[in-house]
Amino acid sequence: KSTAEKVAKIADKPLKAAKKVVAKKKKPVEKPDWYDYPQYFDLGFQDETEKEVAFLPLAFERFGTGEMKRILEPGCGSGRLIVSLAEKGYDVTGFDLSDSMLKFLNKQLAKKKLTASTYKQDMTNFDVDKPYDVVLNTFNTFRHLLTEEAAESHFHAVAKALRPGGLFFFGLHLLPHYADERCIERWTAKTGSTSVTFTLKVTEWDRRKRIETLRISMLIRKPNQEPTRVRSEIYLRTYRVQQLQSLLKRSRNSNWLRPTISGTRSMNPSSSLATHPIRCSSSASASRVSGLREAENIFASWKRWKLTPRERKPRERKLEAYATRR
Repeated sequence: KSTAEKVAKIADKPLKAAKKVVAKKKKPVEKPDWYDYPQYFDLGFQDETEKEVAFLPLAFERFGTGEMKRILEPGCGSGRLIVSLAEKGYDVTGFDLSDSMLKFLNKQLAKKKLTASTYKQDMTNFDVDKPYDVVLNTFNTFRHLLTEEAAESHFHAVAKALRPGGLFFFGLHLLPHYADERCIERWTAKTGSTSVTFTLKVTEWDRRKRIETLRISMLIRKPNQEPTRVRSEIYLRTYRVQQLQSLLKRSRNSNWLRPTISGTRSMNPSSSLATHPIRCSSSASASRVSGLREAENIFASWKRWKLTPRERKPRERKLEAYATRR
């Protein structure tokens, strides 16, 4: 017997009605890699783009010296910042290792009749013909560098790519001491009649190697079509505040880095996002990393995580005590 006939017999329903029940329970079509679907990847972070693009000119004015016009973004992905900054009149360049991402980016630029330079390149070690005013590495792109050597190599490449007085912005989630090894984040983004539900889940966490395995799932729903699920796993390096301080200290010894904190941003109870503008300097002296303590003052979006007031209070006390100790 068919599945529908079995359902009809068990539920004591007409065969036609049973077939509808079976149709509703169809599993989404599985696809392998979310980087091959840049249009949906881009959709998932569109709310962040507007805030970042509004923040950057303010940071340029406060921390920069001279005109901040030429901008480079290593690991630009789908190019959400490249496109938005090009719309603001900046001279932007971006590179990435994903062919599908670069193809999508170039289509977006052509569609909006914008000009930007794009090419395929690894962000671990790269050279530029002419120094830039600004280099961007935001929203955890930096964490794709899985070793200390790769991270330092990236910093050195950025140093060579920046003019004296230029700014380097990098954003990453920092792990507080109470971090949960198993973390899940889920949200839905929509455009027109298409909705995409994103689920990020940490499936493994190697404390010694500081590598976490992040499973990424996109459930794509379109009218009159079967849902499609795109699922893949990526590896990210984890950073606590002290580890980031140590990395910056070694970079400062290279006589080019002058770090300054610009702000923090909370994401979820087990992580925070710190965005740092870092001045490129030809001077041998470099100031201490100041303000990183602020990155530990993580007051998560409790409403988003649906914590009750009873669950919330001990976490808030723990956060306040930890921030005070630091």
